[in-house]
Amino acid sequence: LVPAGKKNAPPPIKPDTSKFRSLDPAQVAFFATRGISKETLDRNGVCGADAYFAPLGGMAPAVAFPYKRDGEVVNVKYRSEKKHFTQARGAEKVLYGLDDVVGQADIIIVEGEMDKLALEEAGRRGGEGDERERGGAGWMERRRKHAL
Repeated sequence: LVPAGKKNAPPPIKPDTSKFRSLDPAQVAFFATRGISKETLDRNGVCGADAYFAPLGGMAPAVAFPYKRDGEVVNVKYRSEKKHFTQARGAEKVLYGLDDVVGQADIIIVEGEMDKLALEEAGRRGGEGDERERGGAGWMERRRKHAL
């Protein structure tokens, strides 16, 4: 996929998922305090990993949220314990939970990954993304018929 106005953009880079690991008990407990079950975490592929966080000046343990298209991981967003975020550099920008909403007549757009997971706990599967992942300014207007 080539963003509008970037005809010669290189293809997206596939993120490295080889160092993904199981969430540690403290990470699972953190999600539980927000009403998010281990089953929901597992279904969404949420896992542990180490990632580089510029504000921390190095690598740190993180929760990894894999962004998937057709079951394949095309991007990863990392969240540190101190609530710093980073994404796989050069990877494809897609909605978190994209595979859950493909072909749906109506979708719910929420602010972040945690909201998407909480929405699933409430019985709905939706997608998430910020303006960059959703296609820039005007995204919602172009897709209003699909938003609740």
